Amino acid sequence: MIRFVAREEILSTSANEDITALAQSLDLHPLAAEILYNRGFKTLELARSFLRVDESALIEPSVFSRMALCAERVRSAISKITWRQI
Repeated sequence: MIRFVAREEILSTSANEDITALAQSLDLHPLAAEILYNRGFKTLELARSFLRVDESALIEPSVFSRMALCAERVRSAISKITWRQI
């Protein structure tokens, strides 16, 4: 028999407090903070370093082999989408 439990039952009180603190400190939705927490970003410093990456550490996409081919494939897929106004 499968028993469904509320999220609150799975996380400890201290975990819930940590998640709430992350959400408030980083101005995040509580679910986003919970995802960060569950993926190991349990402190404000770790979460902040993940979310606020230094742009100088990023690699120029053009150095990846076959990037032009990948970009063209994305363009082609987007052009095939049927857009409609809602």
